Amino acid sequence: MDTILVVEDERAICEMLGQGLRTRGYEVLVAENGDEALRMCAKHPKPIQVPLCDVVTPGLRARELIRIAVGMYPSLKVLLMTGYPDEYPFGSEDSEIFQLMRKPFTTSELALRLEAMLGGKCAR
Repeated sequence: MDTILVVEDERAICEMLGQGLRTRGYEVLVAENGDEALRMCAKHPKPIQVPLCDVVTPGLRARELIRIAVGMYPSLKVLLMTGYPDEYPFGSEDSEIFQLMRKPFTTSELALRLEAMLGGKCAR
């Protein structure tokens, strides 16, 4: 079972994403800020395949969180999300490591993107 770490400070979005991804067979960890996400990465017994991280997070910023997480999991793929139309602080949207989803999106759209990022394998 692939593990997705959702980093989002809006509880309603966390709950919706977590529920939608769990019903599709993913293990989901939810953190409301970058500091909490980093603690989860450090203590979770299995590797995290994809952090789904809001570009703007309280505490430890997304850029630093991802830099540390990639150090922990070198093959990590990162999916960033943003509600700002022109925001992409990490370079090209087509990067091998970083991809971007613009809010709003459905959990079905998210599941398709994750499947593509994970090499076409479905969580189920």
